[in-house]
Amino acid sequence: MLHELLSSIIDLENMSLEKIRLSPDLELHLKHGWEDKKTLLKKECLNISSEKISNKMLLSGEVGGSENMTLLLLAIGEKVGAWERFPSLSVDWNLPHWPCAIQLTQQQRHQ
Repeated sequence: MLHELLSSIIDLENMSLEKIRLSPDLELHLKHGWEDKKTLLKKECLNISSEKISNKMLLSGEVGGSENMTLLLLAIGEKVGAWERFPSLSVDWNLPHWPCAIQLTQQQRHQ
C-alpha cells in the first residue's frame, strides 16, 4: 500500500514545479495536488516503527526494497512532519546505512 501511495504522488513527466530532494544529489517532481494525500502519508509514516526508520535497510522493506522509494519515503516523512532525516541534505552521505530518520515528538509534529 505504501509503495502505491508514494508512486501516486511522483510526477514522472517532470511537469510539476514542486520538487522533493531525496538525497544531496537526487530530486523528484511531485504531482500537482499531492498535498491532498498529506494526511494519509503522515498517518502511514507515523505507523512505521522507530526501529525501522532508524535503518534504511529495514525501512526499505516498507516499500518493496526499492532504494529510491525508500529515499522518497524518508523525504516525504520529513516533509509531512512525521520525522527528521539524518543526516541533513547539506552533508555528504558517505555511510551505507544513511540516511535514516528520527521520530519527532508530538509537540514537534504540531509546530
